[in-house]
Amino acid sequence: MKRKRLNTLKNFLLENGYSNIRELSRYLNVSEMTIRRDLKILQSEGYVEVHGGFVVLKMIKNYSLRKIRNIKEKEKIAEIAVKLLKDKKFIYLGGCTTNLVIARKLSNMEVDHNIQVVTNDPHIVIELGKTPRISIFVLPGLYDNANETIVHHDIEDIKKYLKGIEIAFLGITGIANDGFFYNADPFEATLKKEIVKIAKEVAFVADYTKFGKKFPWKVCSFKEADYLITDQKPGVEFIEIAYDSSLKLLYYIPHDSDSINEVKIGEEK
Repeated sequence: MKRKRLNTLKNFLLENGYSNIRELSRYLNVSEMTIRRDLKILQSEGYVEVHGGFVVLKMIKNYSLRKIRNIKEKEKIAEIAVKLLKDKKFIYLGGCTTNLVIARKLSNMEVDHNIQVVTNDPHIVIELGKTPRISIFVLPGLYDNANETIVHHDIEDIKKYLKGIEIAFLGITGIANDGFFYNADPFEATLKKEIVKIAKEVAFVADYTKFGKKFPWKVCSFKEADYLITDQKPGVEFIEIAYDSSLKLLYYIPHDSDSINEVKIGEEK
């Protein structure tokens, strides 16, 4: 009976991405205490995370697995992203495996100036550390063994390190049709909110699987970002929302020598 209920919980979260204890209690017609006990089991199995009453389907935590997941899509996104870096000297690369691919391409770019990169991802540090013309600063914080990134930053303390960033590349876990970017982790969402405020330009990077997903922690609206870079043309509803928000949508076009189509959205209606 308990295992059947746990499987029902898993299937519900697979379909919805997240929920809260009260909603799950009503859905399964059991007490909130029973749900809390079930969630402890699912947490111990590495299936869910619980933050302040919200229950979130746990993303793949193993960095090695995430590096190769959707790698072709990440390569397409990175190919577009580096075209925005030609004249940039001060860049933020947030901790995500798509940004690791961008870092790899950045390290091979031919530019005639030095570049400073701020990141919270040790893998990006190692990748860029091979290139003498790139100096790197790692944001102070707590090392997250599962995600292999630096988290739990003192936001007020790190603002001085972020001041003057010309462009920030941020991974995101949810792009909803309400015109907002969402994150599956509250601590990551807090950091990204601050970077959106500080950076001169903000580019969110996400493959097609992130569209239509919504999580409890909102990062910012489409209006607050400059670019959304993805691997394929999104659906019409996202194009229309981006057009209304003046968000520049960059996506990969196969069999095209330039590989990019920039739409100040609405031009393809």
